[in-house]
Amino acid sequence: ASDDSGRRPRARARAARMTPSRALRLPKTSARGAARELAVWTFADVANAEEVRAAVRDGTLECAVLDARAIASLACVELAAYKAALACERGAMVTRAVHSELVFCLSPTRHISEAFRRFGGDENTRALIVCKFDANDEDLERVRSVVKGELVAFDARPAVDEAALKKWYKVHENELEIGSLADAVLSRIAIRDVA
Repeated sequence: ASDDSGRRPRARARAARMTPSRALRLPKTSARGAARELAVWTFADVANAEEVRAAVRDGTLECAVLDARAIASLACVELAAYKAALACERGAMVTRAVHSELVFCLSPTRHISEAFRRFGGDENTRALIVCKFDANDEDLERVRSVVKGELVAFDARPAVDEAALKKWYKVHENELEIGSLADAVLSRIAIRDVA
């Protein structure tokens, strides 16, 4: 038996395991809401970051594009995605789309343009994390056709810009004696709207 792509299901499953991407299953946002999934693809040696950002801005590519050096951990992306999905379900989004809300939820402040400047990368960005809610195989192919870079595992991304993260999230050295930078960033993402 084969599916519509002509590949046998077992070969397709093996190929999916070898693809360096992550599918994060987010908790349900309410008793009525359906659980959502977030696909996370990490690209290294990206040669066209500005084109990718332009494709997102003009709607050609419907996803969140993040500078890999500005992301402390995968848990930070997962928490921001959950907060974005929750805001979407409640009709409380600050931005126009759930993917841009994910970028906004990563920010320690409530300034939208600052969130995109810090976490969305720029024309010199060489490593990108691309996130898509409820993605399918065609979405991955669309992303791969736009991003000119190597698809790698999340843990193979370049080193995090720790100095920038400490400054943006106001993390002090004594805090790092009892926890990691990723823990400090995660806590700030979680409590931003509470304070």
